[in-house]
Amino acid sequence: NYLDRISGLSGGDIYILFSKTPNIQVFTNFILGIVSSMIDILLRLVMVFMITYVFLRHGTELNRWFLENAVYNDKKLTSEFFTSVDKDLEQVFYGNMLTAFIVMISGLLVFTGFNSVSTGITVPYPVLLAVLCGIASLIPGVGVSLIWIPTTLLFFVYGYLNDTLTENLHYIGLFIVLSATLVDFVPSWLIRAKISGGRIDETLMLLSYILGPLAFGISGILLGPIILVLTVNYMKIIIPKTRMI
Repeated sequence: NYLDRISGLSGGDIYILFSKTPNIQVFTNFILGIVSSMIDILLRLVMVFMITYVFLRHGTELNRWFLENAVYNDKKLTSEFFTSVDKDLEQVFYGNMLTAFIVMISGLLVFTGFNSVSTGITVPYPVLLAVLCGIASLIPGVGVSLIWIPTTLLFFVYGYLNDTLTENLHYIGLFIVLSATLVDFVPSWLIRAKISGGRIDETLMLLSYILGPLAFGISGILLGPIILVLTVNYMKIIIPKTRMI
């Protein structure tokens, strides 16, 4: 019966069915939205890998071409500026990746240590949560709090539903203190600024990680340090050589 009806449908009938039926229309828009987002992410990833490949393969040639054709006055000064910027940016991005790894290790030690001490509540899947904390440390603004705050709320809900909230409050407080300091603040802010700074002042680097996301959103975690590196090197290298007085 159904096969006969489906085989008898024309293209116009199918279009009316999908465009006029509310439930089917909502579902179709939902599926199309997911497919569109996946295609957009895939295209962006392809562009990132293509641009990265070009710069890794032909970076030296592009640098040489730029100095020979785009710079007319002081090629030595321009080369010194870009070389210094390249070293500082390498230190910054290396610091970001190293910070994520440190957050993972710190999270694993804190979560497993907490589970061994606590008798009322335990952190579910400590290894997985530690890995998620490391990934979340790369997200500006929220960072690791995106992981440990929902876990804390889960502890409160679990204690309330099982009538054990009062006796587990001190364990929840201990988890909050350990997560906020040893997993979040210390590695994500203090250590990141120290290992990413290199030749740049640690306080300035810390400010760039705070102000960058506030000014540029999620891309600010990269744009903030990049702008700082360009500004500091311009002040150190270019301005002293071009002063008028």
